[in-house]
Amino acid sequence: TEIYTLSLHDALPISAEEAGGSDDDEELLEGTDPALEGLRAKRLAEMKAAHSQRIEDVAKGHGKFEEIVQDEFLPTVLASARCLVHFYHPDMERCKIMDMHLARLAPQHIECKFAKINAEKAPFFVTKLGVQVIPSVVCFIGGVAQDDRVVGFEGIADDQPPGKEDEWPTEKLAERLAECGVINYEASATQQEVQKFTLAGARAAAMVGLTTYDDIDGDMSD
Repeated sequence: TEIYTLSLHDALPISAEEAGGSDDDEELLEGTDPALEGLRAKRLAEMKAAHSQRIEDVAKGHGKFEEIVQDEFLPTVLASARCLVHFYHPDMERCKIMDMHLARLAPQHIECKFAKINAEKAPFFVTKLGVQVIPSVVCFIGGVAQDDRVVGFEGIADDQPPGKEDEWPTEKLAERLAECGVINYEASATQQEVQKFTLAGARAAAMVGLTTYDDIDGDMSD
């Protein structure tokens, strides 16, 4: 019977280099890699800054869609890095539709201050900003009115069928406001687009192609 003995040297811990690795590998596994720690620290700082900004924005009324009067206009648009103001008329149905969609978006986009103002009661800013169509959503970045704005339903209801021009989805307005630069928004893939990248979708597409080919082959054989 063979007897194995374990010496004191065998019992001592071995270095990463002796084990076939390197000290750098050991640092990476232990989470002490300088580059990795630097990335972690940067990401943590970004998260803290974003959280602080969110708290500050909520304190300014972000997350709500509020009505302002003419005397509140400048303090409102100058207080936030990004702001939008809907110039509306209380008797216009399309203004009510715009209000409905803006009210839906406001809680989802804390990064922007959402406000509205009665155009009839704000003649100075209507003239100053050249508001000629109601509804109009004027976008402000750093307190400066942007040339790109939402005028009526232009760019929102363009794809709607006749008779359905006022029934556009809220996502259309979100896309338009993102183009203006006042909110952060990325359109999600449609169900049809998602299916193209799934196994089931690929099989269905293949079956459609096969059926089409069989139909053509059958017609030719006749």
